[in-house]
Amino acid sequence: MRSTLPRIGYSNAGFQTAPLLKAGGRRRDGSIGDALREMNRPERIVQDHAFYAELPRFGSGDEQPGAALLSAWSTRNVEICARLVQVLKPGDRAVVFYGAGHSFLLRQCVSQSPGLKLVEANAYLP
Repeated sequence: MRSTLPRIGYSNAGFQTAPLLKAGGRRRDGSIGDALREMNRPERIVQDHAFYAELPRFGSGDEQPGAALLSAWSTRNVEICARLVQVLKPGDRAVVFYGAGHSFLLRQCVSQSPGLKLVEANAYLP
């Protein structure tokens, strides 16, 4: 029997999306740099990850669509991490661009991988 994944809105976990950009590449209330700094705040990253932490609540008995979705999401992030670990050599530096939803798990991966050091982007953003 095929399970149907529930529709889960970002509001279910208090997820807040970044304000939309206007023409010319500026947010309604600031620059792209402002938006990136906001998305890279540690508190924001934890808050955004809360959405994924809620997924196991969806399902019952043999039907576990939330767990299935979380498992697929985790696998995706572990595979991204594996590729980073495999291609980076001692002394290499890399800038990694992924959607904000990946941030929590990818930061965890880099922080816990021997030989890798996480350098926060906010210190370098305009």
